[in-house]
Amino acid sequence: MDDISVKRGRNSEQKKVEGSDFESAISATKFGWYNYGVIGIGCFWNLITVVEVTTFSFILPTLQCDWALDTNRMGLLNSIIFLGMICGSVLWGFLADILGRRNLLSCCILALGFINIALGFSNNFAMLMLFKFFSGFINSGPMSIIISYMSEMHGVRYRVRILVFIAIFYGGGNFATSLLGLIFLSRPLEVHFRGVTLHSWQLLLLTVAVLDFVGGTLACLLPESPKFLMSRGRCEEALRVLQTIYRRNTGKHADTYPVSDSGVSMQKNGLMRAFTQIAPMLKPPYVTKCLLAFGIELFLLLGMNSMRLWMPQVFAFMGDGESDSDFDICTKIQSNDVRRGNATDSDECSASRVLSEGIFFNAMIVQSVGIVGTILICIFIKTIHNKLMLVCSTLIGAIASIAIYFSVSPLMVVIMYSLTVGLSLSSQAAFSSILSNIVPTAFRSTVISISLSCGRLGSMLGTYLFPQLMAQGCWPPFVAIGVVFFACAMLCMCLPRSTRKTLL
Repeated sequence: MDDISVKRGRNSEQKKVEGSDFESAISATKFGWYNYGVIGIGCFWNLITVVEVTTFSFILPTLQCDWALDTNRMGLLNSIIFLGMICGSVLWGFLADILGRRNLLSCCILALGFINIALGFSNNFAMLMLFKFFSGFINSGPMSIIISYMSEMHGVRYRVRILVFIAIFYGGGNFATSLLGLIFLSRPLEVHFRGVTLHSWQLLLLTVAVLDFVGGTLACLLPESPKFLMSRGRCEEALRVLQTIYRRNTGKHADTYPVSDSGVSMQKNGLMRAFTQIAPMLKPPYVTKCLLAFGIELFLLLGMNSMRLWMPQVFAFMGDGESDSDFDICTKIQSNDVRRGNATDSDECSASRVLSEGIFFNAMIVQSVGIVGTILICIFIKTIHNKLMLVCSTLIGAIASIAIYFSVSPLMVVIMYSLTVGLSLSSQAAFSSILSNIVPTAFRSTVISISLSCGRLGSMLGTYLFPQLMAQGCWPPFVAIGVVFFACAMLCMCLPRSTRKTLL
């Protein structure tokens, strides 16, 4: 156990706070400008990790002509990033629980920048597949570590709201991707660099690389998680971090911080530490909680990412300026051969690289619903509780997904898509705030990583199978996603209700 003493009175008499040492220490730092800075950086991290996953859903339509992409290849490019995430997530979670949060965050995000540069200069399908796999492998680290880091930098009074607020930038990342797509993909852009012609989609990837370098640099400015340091017996380092936060929040001298180090027990190292992290996950009461979390994440991300990453293609099928009275979603899907990829005419290829602005504006509407929904969760989480909001949002998403099949106008498709994708983003935010509170610090990142791996398995299957189902007809993909969301809602009913708990 990590021991912290809180100073009481002018005589500095020390009284140990049993069972809530970290919460007392982090609460004593107060809440101020330092916290706002950490939250801002966390929001930016979330934004760029989502941009990393979402970018190719907008790029794929422009690549159909260049490399004669059919349904199978498009599905592979959209899903390969999740295979990389599955391969890397458990490793990064384990390393984060052993080596710490901050350094891994910085290294992973900077590495993403170099991967995007490589993607930007790729000139064949095999290279894209390879680098998208490594993109997913590396991106799985930040996506899980951010949750642990942010939960451990704030006290119980603010933790849930902050985690939900940061999750707003999952939707913000999707919105940013739509905006970047509007800038780069809705007009023909070419840059000639040392004999190489860079098209619009390549310029977009290089811009994403710049965002990654900024995010990795910002990570270097932050300290290690004090909760992690305490759990590893590095109480003096934890105290210095807490004193720094206290000084910057209050403007007072660090020596006036009312907490002192009182020593910790020795910690196990190496392979034995790994077993002590994983073993509690396989025993009551945590085994049931872990299995429940893994199931929810699988269904939630399967439904959300399948709909989200094929959204540009569905909106492209709808077309522009169509009369509502003549609209039929089935006719639109069936009249577009989703397995096409045989264009060879140079003029046709040039035209296919430019996407309609309506695709991006519709996507922004959908993402805005997710942002607004997450903001509402942040506001009402104390009174309504995130479990109830999680159940309701997944049930509404199930109904809305099926309702797309019955849409009679492009506007109705956008509305139903907004409810499905937007509310699923809100559900992910609510679930993240629950997950960080049901397992202890010692294996929190590992559990979160395994949970996200299950979600990525669902995402990989969903993004690959969605176009296959669409090729069979207009109802199979939307009804299937509705069933998935309904199953997720049933599992969510088994979650604990309260999340205002001390970190274990």
